Amino acid sequence: MLTERGRRKTWHMLRYYFFLSKQVPETVGHNPLAASAYTLLFCFYILMIVTGLTLYSTAAPHGILFKLFGWVQVLFTTQGVRLVHHISLYFIFGFVVNHVYSAWLMDIKQHGAEISSMFSGYRFTVHKEED
Repeated sequence: MLTERGRRKTWHMLRYYFFLSKQVPETVGHNPLAASAYTLLFCFYILMIVTGLTLYSTAAPHGILFKLFGWVQVLFTTQGVRLVHHISLYFIFGFVVNHVYSAWLMDIKQHGAEISSMFSGYRFTVHKEED
């Protein structure tokens, strides 16, 4: 669970990403909104693996994979599993597009942030007193 300070930083970052605020929230490393997005991305990876192995197991209905992942087809139809797998692909693709945009935006706004540090090996930070 996020702390009160973390929730406040998440809200400020969300407002900045939706162009409701012009002030860049100061963070070192990833912000709490990014941490939440990475957690959600990890869940989508797990969902993709489970549904992918379930779809693959339908080729051999008496194999070991079907015994391990056949329960997913009991909960959903094969077409439902395929739909969840396909929709998850678009969420992951959307995350990649957003991630590249966010990293580029923060690099421009924070001068020497995410992308620049990958190439230079250095990251410059300025310590500011918080409210």
